[in-house]
Amino acid sequence: MGYYENLNSNWHSGVPPNIRNYAAATQSGTNPTGLFGASYDAPSYVPSWKSEYASLPYLQGQIGPAQASVAALRGEAMRPAGTASPWAELSTKSQYAQAAQAKNRLARDLAGSQATASSQLAMRGGLTGGARERLAQSGSRGFMEMGQDVGRQTRENLFNIQLQDEQSRQRQLAALPEQELMIPKLLTGARGGDVGQQIDEVGRQNLFNMNAFNQRMRVLSAQRIADAQRWEAED
Repeated sequence: MGYYENLNSNWHSGVPPNIRNYAAATQSGTNPTGLFGASYDAPSYVPSWKSEYASLPYLQGQIGPAQASVAALRGEAMRPAGTASPWAELSTKSQYAQAAQAKNRLARDLAGSQATASSQLAMRGGLTGGARERLAQSGSRGFMEMGQDVGRQTRENLFNIQLQDEQSRQRQLAALPEQELMIPKLLTGARGGDVGQQIDEVGRQNLFNMNAFNQRMRVLSAQRIADAQRWEAED
């Protein structure tokens, strides 16, 4: 066999029949048709998209936080009118605690004022039984009036808490239909985005196969040139 016949025979015996067969061998990490000897292994393609990403449970998991938020909103919006929300319950407890603290503070202040007044009267020699009684009555009236002020302010604050709570419930109820419709839209968007990722993955895989094929062709070309030079030297 002549030089060119030998070169042509070796070339065609080593080239893959088509890119599809070549790509299949490349993805399996094998050396198709033994082109470059046992020392050359094709790299395996590592996908960034998986088929399970298209499953409904996976997509629902992607929008899980949004579903949980809508469920919480639904629970708040659909509670019966006049039923206190967790916020209203905590605010009410806080208001009663503040009222109790205010009354305790008034009592301490009143006791201190009476003690000071009694001491001053005693220093002047005017702390008689009648003066002591009048001082006590004055203190009682003062405590009652200030206690009524605290109670009045507390009732006003409690009413405002109930009012704000009901207004918040009505706003949530008005917003609920739109939020309910958001979930199917999110699921549709997730599916659409997944299709786009799948298309991108096909493009990346094709690019990988083409680059790997070109790399093999460069190696093959270099090997054929070396073979030709060796055969020429032998002839």
